[in-house]
Amino acid sequence: MSCIDVSICTVCSNNTVLYSNRCFSACPPGFYSQSQTNTTENQYVCQACSVECLTCTGYSSYECIACNASYYSNSNGSCVSQCPKGTYANTMFATCSPCPVSCASCSSATACQECISNYALTSTLQCTNNNTCTASNCQFCSANSQTQCAQCLPNFYLVNSTCLTSCPNATYPENGLCKNCSFNCLSCSS
Repeated sequence: MSCIDVSICTVCSNNTVLYSNRCFSACPPGFYSQSQTNTTENQYVCQACSVECLTCTGYSSYECIACNASYYSNSNGSCVSQCPKGTYANTMFATCSPCPVSCASCSSATACQECISNYALTSTLQCTNNNTCTASNCQFCSANSQTQCAQCLPNFYLVNSTCLTSCPNATYPENGLCKNCSFNCLSCSS
């Protein structure tokens, strides 16, 4: 170990790293250990991680171990502020998670924004294959079934995957759906 005075080190002993003119057993979060190439001794110093990284193994955003707040871990190991198309920002796990199979882009695991070819976006933000729907008065079927409707034709209302000409008791029409009235109400308008 080489020091200028009691509290300012310039070279550390083996198995330690230099950080802020002091020797430590490891670098603090947000820093990584890098070999100093301009010395004759085996010297390691702490270098700052890329701004995207909370912890890292090197400076590149592809060398992050964990991401900083408002960044998401991408499938290629990098931390990004916006997830690429085909994935969404999963805030629970701070990752870019894949969209459902029929979605080209999405905002969550259940909300598509754009569909892949031969699929159409429904009012419930699902992508459905619009070529195979056989449900009566249905514009789009659910992705899982050719007989369960996800969005009705105009002037029909969706109730339990079926299209009706009017809403049943205790419900009211809103945006092509029959919504439930408040508790103990048999008829309502909103």
